[in-house]
Amino acid sequence: MADRVKSFKVPDESPTFVAYLVAPAPARRAAAAPAERTDPEAAPEEGVSRKREKKKDPGTDLIIHDLAAGTDATIAEVSDYIVTKDGNWVVLRRLVENAGEGRAFARKIADGTTRTLLTGNGNYKSFTADAKLVHLAFLSDRDDYTSAAPVYKLYYVSDTSGGVTDVPLPAGPPWSSARTAASSSRKTARTCISAPRRRLASSQWTRRSR
Repeated sequence: MADRVKSFKVPDESPTFVAYLVAPAPARRAAAAPAERTDPEAAPEEGVSRKREKKKDPGTDLIIHDLAAGTDATIAEVSDYIVTKDGNWVVLRRLVENAGEGRAFARKIADGTTRTLLTGNGNYKSFTADAKLVHLAFLSDRDDYTSAAPVYKLYYVSDTSGGVTDVPLPAGPPWSSARTAASSSRKTARTCISAPRRRLASSQWTRRSR
């Protein structure tokens, strides 16, 4: 029986394991609570800046529980994750130990090997992938993390391209809100992921028509 479960995911096609994110302990939540505000009218000391410190979600343990063997694999400091439909991969974001930097990577369920997608100071979220992880998209503010209102970029990864590509978001207001950017990125990600399938279907229909 698992305690303090924040969320869980099971692959649709091969439910051989369950991945679940552990909620932080009560003591940790209290320690992470914002400190009491000081008087906003109080003048700062001369030469001392009041620049707001960046908030970063440190994440919690992600447990991958093998339902047949009853064994667990634990990945620390995870804040966002998905499980591929075929059950072969889990894609997640975590902090790099002793560096405070983010890392987005994929972990193969069969042998625990990993594939790094992107690293650097910033947030990584809204992972979207096809069933076999041939196509993957996600959001990150890595390139603008130090700004007061960071701009999120949409990144696309494909096994056929062998690298990570920036995908321009539609023109409009600055994407300073992660929620707003996530909504647009999911639409664009679905287009990126489904486009190769449409091209394949079109070519197959052309051949049949001949």
